[in-house]
Amino acid sequence: MRRILVTCLALNGVFAGIAWLHRGGDGAAWVALDAVTVVGVLALTPRRRWAVMSAAAAGVAVAFMLLLALGDRLTRLSLARPLDPWLDWRLLRPLFDLGVGQSGVSVSALAGLGVVATVLLLAVAAAFALARLPGTARNRGTRAATGIMLFATAIGTLAQPQVAPRIDTPAWHLATEQAQRAWRTHGDVVGFADHLAQSREGAAPRALPGLAGIDVIVGFIESYGENALTDPQYAKIVHPVLDRAAGAIESGGLHAASGWVRAPTRGGQSWLSHATFLSGQWLDNQSRYDRLLASGRSTLIDDLEATGHASIAVMPAITRPWAAGDVLGYDRVLNATNIDYAGPRLNWVTMPDQFTWQVVDRARRAADRPVFIETALISSHAPWVPVLPVLEWERIGDGSVFKRWADAGNGLSTLWRDPAHLRRDFAGSMAYAVQVAGEYGARRVDDETLLVLLGDHQPAPLITGTGASDRVPVHVISGDPALVQAFVERGFTRGMRPPMTGPVPRMAVLRSWLRDAFGRDRGGASPAATRQDG
Repeated sequence: MRRILVTCLALNGVFAGIAWLHRGGDGAAWVALDAVTVVGVLALTPRRRWAVMSAAAAGVAVAFMLLLALGDRLTRLSLARPLDPWLDWRLLRPLFDLGVGQSGVSVSALAGLGVVATVLLLAVAAAFALARLPGTARNRGTRAATGIMLFATAIGTLAQPQVAPRIDTPAWHLATEQAQRAWRTHGDVVGFADHLAQSREGAAPRALPGLAGIDVIVGFIESYGENALTDPQYAKIVHPVLDRAAGAIESGGLHAASGWVRAPTRGGQSWLSHATFLSGQWLDNQSRYDRLLASGRSTLIDDLEATGHASIAVMPAITRPWAAGDVLGYDRVLNATNIDYAGPRLNWVTMPDQFTWQVVDRARRAADRPVFIETALISSHAPWVPVLPVLEWERIGDGSVFKRWADAGNGLSTLWRDPAHLRRDFAGSMAYAVQVAGEYGARRVDDETLLVLLGDHQPAPLITGTGASDRVPVHVISGDPALVQAFVERGFTRGMRPPMTGPVPRMAVLRSWLRDAFGRDRGGASPAATRQDG
């Protein structure tokens, strides 16, 4: 009986840990009825080879459940959503890359090996402990006590949670929740594939004569979400930057309008927002993204190439071959491997935004025709350290001017232990990103330029708190008032501050807006050649 009780207490502790990881402190369980059930059933099972093997497999399953609970906790903290193992295993590589950028290869590799070793050790220990249980309840007294324990467990299951909220079945809840989520994900995969196969809207390129001769530049500002403009601790820093940008734009004879769209992701997976904008499809998970790439459907890149534009991606965060860039069909991809940058890497950020804007400008000047440039501005990416000052643009050069900030800012271990300091640095880096984007607009936008600045997603819940919206700002700037008016007609407010009321559409709508607004020439005619997709 002693072995049964000791194993039951140990397994109860593991399952209580699963409950805490899965639901947080408010949902933690003190008594895990499923742990009691597993131990009781195994103890009453005769000791046969199949029983021992089944018990060992249950031990491995226990370790797997704990790993699922840990992954769920981390996903909720970073991406503000629950874990979906069907899809999220593909995030292991980006997660490792993020760790490399912040802590180096050796530390990230050791951390990964540590997690694997811990899970394997737990799996072996749990398998060994449970494999010793079959046949343990040999005598009548032990069998009776074990039976009473199982009967009490059944009663507790029926009474919980109304009678005893701290008595729960955490592993069972996690397993059934993940099974239901996997089923829903499978259904979404099938449904989205059918949608892509059947929908003709956006399937083929459509020229946009209203943008003929216009440089179209789209800048995704990392972690630029609603909270940057509505949370007082951030708004007091970001609002003055937006107001100064608005003043500079107006004094330069330019026009601006701002609005909101809903991003398909939060906290990370920026590529989902990029592809949602380009494709006009709502890509809120990795499977949809992969299906879109495999479908061969056209994107805004194809629309603007049909209009006569050269397409260029400026992606400073990409450090290895980018298969998606080839599939999307950019004429040219500039990334961390082929951009001539002589400055330092600043934690995860390969190069600061002010330099990235210089790269955008050089690409524009080097082109022999109008350009469509999509760029990712990453200075506001976690861990938001160091926060750089905005330099005189003439000093940027090859980027070596940034070497003085190579070791600036607090150490990452200090920063992440101090959420208040982390939030201050987030606000500062966001102000930096918005300021340099606004200055670029005021300096380099003219009558033949349409600049679109938008957030890719809200930052992690550590910055926004739980329950934050999925809204991100959009700013459009041009010297041609007609280009901006098209967005005002769709609910945007003139200037650099988005409206605080009104409907907020999904980000996917932006492609159709551009098609509707500029799918005809300046004279108002809509050539038949531009109606290829019906």
